[in-house]
Amino acid sequence: MDIKYINPFINATIITMETMLELTPNRLAPFLKNEQNATGDISAIIGFAGREISGSVALSMPFSTSLELYELMIGEKVEKVSGDVQDSVGELINIVAGAAKQNFYDMDLTFHISIPLVVVGENHTN
Repeated sequence: MDIKYINPFINATIITMETMLELTPNRLAPFLKNEQNATGDISAIIGFAGREISGSVALSMPFSTSLELYELMIGEKVEKVSGDVQDSVGELINIVAGAAKQNFYDMDLTFHISIPLVVVGENHTN
């Protein structure tokens, strides 16, 4: 996979976390995941398709992280993952994908974005 297709998503994730949640994420080296199981307990997945590129991007995290992000986004502390928490994780991937889409547009690459899908549960497949 060409890094030029990966960096817009990484950069969009970092910018979203910094501007929307006032977090400073640590960027680790990207890697291709070979197995189908997610690394987190909750994942938001969004598909994209265009002439030049197509695929999907997932934002996966432990339940505890989703609760913390929900609190930062909404300002309300919750103790368990609810439909609202799931929606907030879906909205995060939607924001990231929209920002990445702008980066691709700047490279003269266009694509369509799907509606986010949120999957919940340990060892789920995304």
